Amino acid sequence: MKQLVPNLLVQIDERLLPLFKRSMPEIAFYPSNQPVDESKYDAHLPMGDLGGIFRSKKEDFANRKDAFLVADKERASKIRQSLCKDDETLIGISWKSKNKQSGLKRSLELKEFAENLSAPSVKLVNLQYGDVKEELEQLKREHGIEILQCADVDNTNDLDGLAALIEACDKVESADNTTVHLAGAIAKETLVHLNGRKNWRWLNQSKSSFWYSSINLIS
Repeated sequence: MKQLVPNLLVQIDERLLPLFKRSMPEIAFYPSNQPVDESKYDAHLPMGDLGGIFRSKKEDFANRKDAFLVADKERASKIRQSLCKDDETLIGISWKSKNKQSGLKRSLELKEFAENLSAPSVKLVNLQYGDVKEELEQLKREHGIEILQCADVDNTNDLDGLAALIEACDKVESADNTTVHLAGAIAKETLVHLNGRKNWRWLNQSKSSFWYSSINLIS
C-alpha cells in the first residue's frame, strides 16, 4: 500500500500504536478513537477492503512476508529472563475466544489443554486476554498445573507488551482468537487448535495459513 500511496495515514486502535509505529516507521499512524483533520488526506478507504484488493486469490500470497510486525526485542528478552531458565522451553497459551457469535465453540477446556502441554522442562505462560486470574488459581490448586502470569504485561490493554511476551516464547499454542493473529504477525511459531470448527480465515482443508507463514492448524 505504501508503494502506491507515498503519504499514507492509517487509523488503528490506540493499543496498537507503539507496535505499528516500530514496525512501519514510514507510515503515519493515528488512534482510531480520535478524528483526523480532513485536510491531511485526499481520499480514504476502509482497512477491511484491503484484503479483497491485494489478496483476492491464492497466488497473491506467494510473496508474503514472514513477519509483518516487529516486537520489542529488548523487552522480550527481559520478560523471558523473568519467566524461565535458559534450558527451559517457554510455551505461551491462550484458550478462549470472546467472539460473540462463535466464541464458546472456538474455546478450549483449560485443564485438558494445559495437561497435554505440561512437561518437566516446559514452562507455560498466560497469553489469554481478559481476567482469568481465578481460572489460573483453580487450575493450580486443584490440578497442580501452574501457568505463569507476566506481571509486567496487561494482556488486554498493553498489546505491545503482549507482542513482546509472545516474542519471548519458544512457541505458542492457542484457541482460534485474536492472540494467534498477533503471534502470526510477528512470525512466532504457533499451533492453532480449531476445536473442530474452522473460521473462514483458515479455509476448509488447509493445515497451514495463507496469511501467516509461522502458523499451523489442528482440528
